[in-house]
Amino acid sequence: MPESSLGVQLLIAEIERFCAQPSPVAGDELAAGLREVARGRNLLDLKFSEMAAAFAQTDQYDVDGCVSPIHWMRLNCHMTSGAAADRIAVGERIDSVPQSVEAMVGGEVGFPHLALIAREAEAVAELGGGRQFDETPLLAKARDLTVGRFRNFCHHHRHAIDPEGYVANQAQACEARALTLKTGEGGMLWIRGVLDPEGGAVVRTALEPLAKRNGRNDDRTAAWPMGWLSWLTTRWRVVRCRARVDTALTSRSPRRSKPCCSAAGLRRASSSSHCPSHGPRFSDWRVIAASRGFSSTLTLR
Repeated sequence: MPESSLGVQLLIAEIERFCAQPSPVAGDELAAGLREVARGRNLLDLKFSEMAAAFAQTDQYDVDGCVSPIHWMRLNCHMTSGAAADRIAVGERIDSVPQSVEAMVGGEVGFPHLALIAREAEAVAELGGGRQFDETPLLAKARDLTVGRFRNFCHHHRHAIDPEGYVANQAQACEARALTLKTGEGGMLWIRGVLDPEGGAVVRTALEPLAKRNGRNDDRTAAWPMGWLSWLTTRWRVVRCRARVDTALTSRSPRRSKPCCSAAGLRRASSSSHCPSHGPRFSDWRVIAASRGFSSTLTLR
């Protein structure tokens, strides 16, 4: 295996010397150091992206027995597919986002912001038709938003410039939904699944309220709601999602529908020996999950 260039070797040696030094103790020194180390990491990511894009133009990955540059980077650089793809995208679109690169070098935005902007530039280029990419509005938002919020803004931007393509991607996400149940040793059940963004939001909205602690003596971990999920599915019937306007009920009678279960019954069930300890309050039993076009209700009867 050929050795890396002298410049890379000197860089690694200097990084190792820096990492061997003790970290400062004072809070203000740590804050200033963290900001600068983060900026240095972003600069290294930018250089890595340039090298990754150049590597993608060669056939070295094929010589090493990999199916793509991303596959090679996963195995040899110990990265996820998404991280490798982001680096290649940034390296290929550096000339299209000069203002964003300058802002990142100056510490105004991070490399994840730059990667999202480069992805938008890539999407515009794929549309064809000689459309020019304008990074200015995206960069203005990147300066003000966190990475997570800026990612959501980029989704809106993608929908605005290519509505049909965005809808097609959402349809593909729905088609990719999957659920796998695998039985392990001793009857343990392993659950693994993938949901589209909307379906995932509904599930999280329904389950996250159950994870709230009920006092100082509540020592449950973040994974405890699965115990409640198992208990609910074995002792109760989960009512399916109902439409916001139930035409069947409203056409028969204007009266309010009868509760699925009385409060007393729920309290008796929650105090049962079969019920997991430190259960949710009665007010937690009914969870409203807002979704597009309907209101899904997790209730018990």
